[in-house]
Amino acid sequence: MMMRRHAAALAALLLAGPALAVQLVVVQSSSRQYEVRKLVASDKPIQLAEGEEVTLVSPAGKSYKLKGPYQGSPTAESAGGDDKTRLKGALSSLFGKGGENVAAAGAIRGGPDEEAEVDRDVPVWRLVPGADPAQCVVEGAPAVLWRRDASAEADVILRDVAHDRAVELVWPAGSHDLGWPDTLPRIDGAIYLLRDKDALRSSSLVVRELSAEAASGPQAVAWLAAMGCERQARRLLGEVLEVER
Repeated sequence: MMMRRHAAALAALLLAGPALAVQLVVVQSSSRQYEVRKLVASDKPIQLAEGEEVTLVSPAGKSYKLKGPYQGSPTAESAGGDDKTRLKGALSSLFGKGGENVAAAGAIRGGPDEEAEVDRDVPVWRLVPGADPAQCVVEGAPAVLWRRDASAEADVILRDVAHDRAVELVWPAGSHDLGWPDTLPRIDGAIYLLRDKDALRSSSLVVRELSAEAASGPQAVAWLAAMGCERQARRLLGEVLEVER
């Protein structure tokens, strides 16, 4: 009986195999090789010279701080994921000097007051055509388009550029939000154009999808930044820091 139990346990371990690799985001770094926002595979060795330091964040929110000289797996060191204060401080460095102040103010970039006001008004998980080249949604969750001026009904056309597919939509008066149509597949990395039916000029957006795990908690700021969803990353960082006040 005991032998059979040992055999079953060994078989389970063999079937399980090695842990699946995940992508880690560099949130702090003094290394030129591992720049902030770079994605690093957890199963690939990382090498740091004397004096270099790198902090990485996993989709689950665990942070790994490595100090050179170092060579080995980026997750070999014990994770500091429970230290959320350290993680939130690291996230501010994603936007360079003054990142915390800019994020807390709700501004997406230096520019007109109207631009900053729009960012404060827009929920994080909204797609705003023309606001940023890349904009993120949560994988498997509904996507929602957003407009500032909701005073009138609008007939609009949303087009998938690569596949030359388009749908006509009615944006109701009084509504800032418009749900993504079921008839137009949402593809990670695809370029979409939105325009008024009677207009010639379109606004573009590249849709990027984040896993549900990476899109929850403070670590979502790192993933939004790494995917190029700048407005959303700064907006979410402002919310994260506001909770701490």
